[in-house]
Amino acid sequence: MRTRTSILKALCLGFLTLLPAVPAATHGIPDTYGLGLRAAALGRAFTAVADDYSATFYNPAGLAQLEGNHFTCGALYAAPDIQVTSLATGGDLLIYRGTSAGLVKNDPTEAAARDGLELMVPHMGVVLDINEIVEALYALPFNVELGMVVYLPEQFDSVWNVHAYPPDQPHLFRYGNNIDELAVMLGLGVELVREVLYAGGGVQVMPLADGIFYAERVAPGPEAPSQNPVLQGDLNIQIRFLPTAGVLIRPAGSRLRIGLAYRQGGYLDVDPLAVIAQIEVGGLTVDYPLFITIVSNFLPDEYSAALAFELGPFLVSLEATRQVWSDYRFSTSETIHYYPGNPDLSGYVGGEPDFRDTLNLSLGLACRLNDSLSLLAGYCHQPTPVPDQSGRVSNYLDADRHIFSLGLRYALHRFPVTLEAMAQYHRLRETTVLKEGVRGKSWIEQESYRLEGEVLCGGVGLSLRW
Repeated sequence: MRTRTSILKALCLGFLTLLPAVPAATHGIPDTYGLGLRAAALGRAFTAVADDYSATFYNPAGLAQLEGNHFTCGALYAAPDIQVTSLATGGDLLIYRGTSAGLVKNDPTEAAARDGLELMVPHMGVVLDINEIVEALYALPFNVELGMVVYLPEQFDSVWNVHAYPPDQPHLFRYGNNIDELAVMLGLGVELVREVLYAGGGVQVMPLADGIFYAERVAPGPEAPSQNPVLQGDLNIQIRFLPTAGVLIRPAGSRLRIGLAYRQGGYLDVDPLAVIAQIEVGGLTVDYPLFITIVSNFLPDEYSAALAFELGPFLVSLEATRQVWSDYRFSTSETIHYYPGNPDLSGYVGGEPDFRDTLNLSLGLACRLNDSLSLLAGYCHQPTPVPDQSGRVSNYLDADRHIFSLGLRYALHRFPVTLEAMAQYHRLRETTVLKEGVRGKSWIEQESYRLEGEVLCGGVGLSLRW
């Protein structure tokens, strides 16, 4: 009878309370560091400039300003120095979680795949002249260019990484594991009115997944003996295409450019993913069904409006981008646990993360010193979408950011080659989170903490044209 009761309790817990989830991740590389070395050096104020391969992301209409074919390759290296300090101890905030194998330490400033938060990201961009490709069959009356951008993850043996962080476990909203994933964009730009009006569209690529995960010989509880589990996964990966669109206007006889762009957001949504664990209870082996719901790799809808104008050798670019983070949500299992009526959490969560929309402001400056050499500088202010975490069970680690950037471009006229270099400095606004009233409300011992830090980032690239 005691064994049957234990089995029944295990099954009930599996269906009702042990619903693990993977909460949403952030925008990834483009949101954290920018996409394209020149665009990043201009403080991401690139929607009205959009005259290289990174227009595929910022404003695909700008691709039609280019002529011929272009290939770019390079690498980005980032070295975040972020501290999350416990106000009680004055040391690093470390979270210990009990498992059957003992206590597992979690350091929010340590990524899973590497030591610290350092990240190396190779990237590639291609722009193809469609007119040249089809001219043997038909002469197009307007210029058409096709662009593609690929940013590779640091771990080349995986394409998309998904990491499980309960909302109440302190984890970085940016700079952590969530940006270590493949980024792919495609775009097409068309010149509607010669040297005046351009339009374009494209897609961002995002994965979808479903399937079943099996785990065998897994014993529950910290008192259970250590066992060697047998794991098997059966997942199907599909592709979702998120549309992008833009227009670029260059009034005749003017050095002004006006750019407008839209990028649709989305997320990886698996609801639910079946998990079957075989566990030992009272000497008997029973199936232990779980369901994992996933909301991951969140991309907000983005609306950008920008102006750029030339003053002799100078280029000035201004941009505002609205990001719709208010669509950020919990997965189904998180909603079950964090609902407002939960007596353990009432008054500490509202049933939703309550993220807020943000307005990012950017300024870019470029100076052409001669026919070969150009200097670039930029500034971007990014408010955090994360609400104040004081008095809440959730612990999304993020802060307002000031991003300063410098760049250098050198064109070799004897050869169709351009060399690029870029450096960025991110300054995070110091943020204090107080948790006194939330202690004992979640599976971790909530601690008050202070978040602060800075990030150094640099990149080099080489472009060919023919």
